[in-house]
Amino acid sequence: MEDITTPSEEIKKQDDTKETSRIYLDQQALVHLNETRNWTLFLAIMGFIAIGLLILAGIIVSLVFNTMKTPAMPGFFGVLYPVLFIVLGVLYFFPAYFLMQFSKFSSMTLRERSTELFSKAMKYLKYYYRYTGILVIVVISFYLIFFVVAFFMGNQLMPHHNMY
Repeated sequence: MEDITTPSEEIKKQDDTKETSRIYLDQQALVHLNETRNWTLFLAIMGFIAIGLLILAGIIVSLVFNTMKTPAMPGFFGVLYPVLFIVLGVLYFFPAYFLMQFSKFSSMTLRERSTELFSKAMKYLKYYYRYTGILVIVVISFYLIFFVVAFFMGNQLMPHHNMY
């Protein structure tokens, strides 16, 4: 088994006194960590590519809307869409960054067998899941608000027929 943490006799919660615990990762756990690192690196790179394509799409859409100004299509679409694409790019940046950092510190952990590096890797993995979880809650909230508003607007717009 590989010891990648600082010595301590039993697992304890960290507190203000900076007490640490000992944890052992066997060879199979290190193999799993390395494979996870490879996949998170792949996903981070794909995320950064997607962000680049998103920003490029925003620029292209802006140029198209600015050249096709018609009374049916107001000019603010040329500004609205790039801003929307940039906001989405910023939202997607953080998960890709957190995965990249996890991969980087995991790689360093495997190479140096360092507790501090492993702790940093896990911190970025925690950030990734926390950010993604909050983002999912926000998106679900927007969907719920949209459906409630659509339901009430639909009831207002639909003619009410008396069945009797």
